[in-house]
Amino acid sequence: MQIFAFDKGGTPVSALLASRQNNYRCLECGQTVRLRGGAHKQLHFFHLGPIGSCRLGGKSLLHLNLQLHLQTLLTSQECHLERRFPEINRIADVVWEKEKLIFEIQCSPITALEVKQRISDYASLGYQAVWILHDKQFNRYHLSSAEGALRHFPHYYTNIGLNKRGIIYDQYSIDRQALRKERSHPLSVDLRLPSRGKHSTRRAAPLLRLRNKSWKLSFAGDLLDQATSSELQKTIISFENRFPLPQKRSWQELLLLPYRMLFRILLEKSCD
Repeated sequence: MQIFAFDKGGTPVSALLASRQNNYRCLECGQTVRLRGGAHKQLHFFHLGPIGSCRLGGKSLLHLNLQLHLQTLLTSQECHLERRFPEINRIADVVWEKEKLIFEIQCSPITALEVKQRISDYASLGYQAVWILHDKQFNRYHLSSAEGALRHFPHYYTNIGLNKRGIIYDQYSIDRQALRKERSHPLSVDLRLPSRGKHSTRRAAPLLRLRNKSWKLSFAGDLLDQATSSELQKTIISFENRFPLPQKRSWQELLLLPYRMLFRILLEKSCD
């Protein structure tokens, strides 16, 4: 499901300006697409033939609604939807040209390798990728490999549904061995207000210090923006006390570990 396609002359056309009587070509795979939608459903292009591996054709209505939400949020004059970058063979979900930002919306599974590759591809053109992960697929008890890969890059979550209700949010979570043990209340993030300055996190929790070091920007309302909040600090301290980091063993302990295990086995046998 997509909202831009090529006309016969190769010019990108919005679904809002397209005609139901004409054929168009998909921006990504080049297959024939037609216009669909109306009063009760968002206008969009659909593939006449099998979608195959085409990413644009496989997008859901939920994905499309989030793109339009960001366009409304950032104003249509400053951002572009489904912009092609032929030099890296990519089509970005939402591009904020003024800030050199690309918002990648993810409502379906994705590999860590693909996440890293997109970040690298956009960075090669001078753009910073910001990921918006939907609750439908992410922010579960088991962390996905994609979430692990995004630890060092800007990303947030959203619960905005087809009814257009919900927020884009950040959170503090306790993750242990790819399991999300606890998470804070969602912190509403304002994507209209990016900041590329570093924050004061000298006395903050390790996660915030790591983020401050590795993320190249943050937004109003997120964890870095609220790093000095007393309420957030209380939440973090409470979480850390309940789920302390496992203590690292010294090399002497690791060296003696096999012998201790063997001793226990022999001791158990002698007691039989």
